[in-house]
Amino acid sequence: MLKHGRVIKGKKKRLTEQCKSLIILTIPMKNSRLATLAIFSSVLVLTGLGCNFDRIPALFQKDKPEPTQSETVEAAKAIEFIPGDGFTINQTFMGVGGLISNLAGFKDGKRVVTITRFAPAHVASLDWSLTSQRETAASKKAREEYEKALKAGKASGLPPQPAFEEGTTTGTVSEISLAASHSAYFPNYWTSATTSLAGERSAIWLSDDAFQELSRTRHAVLNFGVFDESLQKATKGIADVKEAINALQNKANIDGENKDLTLLEADETASDYKIRVNGVEKTVSVIKARNWFGEIIVLNNAQNPLILKASLNPVTSGAADAASGTDAFFDKFFGFEITDITIKR
Repeated sequence: MLKHGRVIKGKKKRLTEQCKSLIILTIPMKNSRLATLAIFSSVLVLTGLGCNFDRIPALFQKDKPEPTQSETVEAAKAIEFIPGDGFTINQTFMGVGGLISNLAGFKDGKRVVTITRFAPAHVASLDWSLTSQRETAASKKAREEYEKALKAGKASGLPPQPAFEEGTTTGTVSEISLAASHSAYFPNYWTSATTSLAGERSAIWLSDDAFQELSRTRHAVLNFGVFDESLQKATKGIADVKEAINALQNKANIDGENKDLTLLEADETASDYKIRVNGVEKTVSVIKARNWFGEIIVLNNAQNPLILKASLNPVTSGAADAASGTDAFFDKFFGFEITDITIKR
């Protein structure tokens, strides 16, 4: 059996070498008039030899050209929402509905959003469900007891590692302002209840007013909501989060004396961005803009200026790291990325 096995292996090796040789022979003819005939003949020979075409380099495949600027703009404009459409958000933290005091032990989660109302440049509402890993009650209790013992000087050994279990949370965000708001309401603020933004915040869109300003002048104001009262309430009693926010607030007070920290500045030209739409990767036109708090990537579509990604990292990280000991504290806490868009029509 072993001998037979070696013979079969040897045949496969010789066959592979024959396949490679025939492929190499066609390369010099790639640009000649005989290329088509040569390739066709080679395919017939390779098939007869039993070559596996899944492993043959993309020699016979025509490279797909990169989309033009006009094509990416049209691809962005084609993403229009009606009730029933939706998207998936990949976020690096569970949100204020499930904060844990040890942020180094967070688990990623995916939030599935379904549009329930969408009137461009006016108003939107959505339902969402978040499936993620949340810390177990026993794990929380063990860490709390260790922290108490540590303060009393009675702790021994290493701190207990957080333990997680999978859970699903749902909620609703209604009356999202798509008209004139300049304040966001990022997913990590969303709680497991019905939250009405009362036409005051644009959630994860730019309002029409903000988008038009950004498109025309490359500048627009957008409050990321880092110091909002809703966050202060949600993080009350969570020491490491509170310390980081306080440190950031102190830095903001200093830097804010000389400039508007909420003022976005966009790149001079639009960029290309890849995202899955109905399971197919598309290249769309986006606007990249940043302020003191971080960067956003916005779909270049006046009818649907969706924030596809938010990264909170640049100026803020120094203050946050000092308080939390975590390299990208605020990016983990607030950051998100839309990975999939579903248009059901």
